[in-house]
Amino acid sequence: MQMAVDATGHLTLARHAQKQQVYYCPTCGQPLMLRRGQQKPAYFAHQRACTPRAGGETAEHQQGKQQIMAWATRQGWQPQAEVYLPMIQQRPDVLVTINSRQVALEFQCSALSLARLQERNRGYARLGIQPVWFLGQPYQRSLHRAKQAQFTQLYHGRPCLYYWQVTRGQLTWQTGQITPVATVAPRQVSRDVAWLQGNSTSSAATRQLLGALYQAGHIGVNCPLVAHYQETNWPLIDESLLAWHLLYKM
Repeated sequence: MQMAVDATGHLTLARHAQKQQVYYCPTCGQPLMLRRGQQKPAYFAHQRACTPRAGGETAEHQQGKQQIMAWATRQGWQPQAEVYLPMIQQRPDVLVTINSRQVALEFQCSALSLARLQERNRGYARLGIQPVWFLGQPYQRSLHRAKQAQFTQLYHGRPCLYYWQVTRGQLTWQTGQITPVATVAPRQVSRDVAWLQGNSTSSAATRQLLGALYQAGHIGVNCPLVAHYQETNWPLIDESLLAWHLLYKM
């Protein structure tokens, strides 16, 4: 593992740890051994199996909530910690007021299923509360596409993941784009035109797409260069990117 709690209760990354210090597991509280070699990166190891402590909250979660409270106070958002909302039986980590609207700041450090996330978001929606999810250290590695999509939020109209960095006590974010860029290779345009022509009789989805274009006064094979851009860095589009551009950028 890469993160442990030092004797003062602060989280420390393995690469910053000191050999002579004592460190503890933030989940079970057991002492950890610092491993550091010449070829492998530093890490903490358990002496015996990790057993989570009662209560379910890790040291990272507890410390992160305190940091978020202090950060929200500096923003002037009047934060409240662990406010119980009886109508939906939920307790947001931090509840703030931004421009007269209540916002629930959730610091997620443990596994959370899509169904449970949707259930909690629906509960907040019933009360007119906007949920914002900050992801903790377990999510700050390479997330697979489904988890990225699950926690995606909008930041100035762009897809975004928010992270709370406990070791630095600050908010960071990763943004992406699904906006086409009008720089394309001619062979890419040729492939797209061939795809449209070849699928127009075999694919019901393509026939629907071309029909929508025709109704709007366009011809699919004459679509502008901007529609042919095939790259995106956010895993939210199930259909062909070309089809998405043609349908939603008409």
